[in-house]
Amino acid sequence: EPTVTPEQQAEALKVFVESWGALITALNSVTDTATADAAVPAIEAASARLHSISNILETIPDMDIIEALEKSGNPTPVGVAPIEQRLEANDFYGSEALKRVLRQ
Repeated sequence: EPTVTPEQQAEALKVFVESWGALITALNSVTDTATADAAVPAIEAASARLHSISNILETIPDMDIIEALEKSGNPTPVGVAPIEQRLEANDFYGSEALKRVLRQ
């Protein structure tokens, strides 16, 4: 099993915070069907970037990840629940694409 270097962890954390921020921004931009559909490519891109670093992220203590998120001003995963609840309560604003990408 290859060892993950501190540099790789630092880079993964940076990518995580940027991608997470992009994801939150995209989710918060959704207010109707048009913005829901428009947000999908950004959500897919951010999700793909998050997925690409998941194996390195697993080697980083959760507290370090949460601290990095808090420093960036982005909500932690727990803070995303209200955003997801709003989208679900509005039936993803009629966007099948948004529903699909968030239910993956």
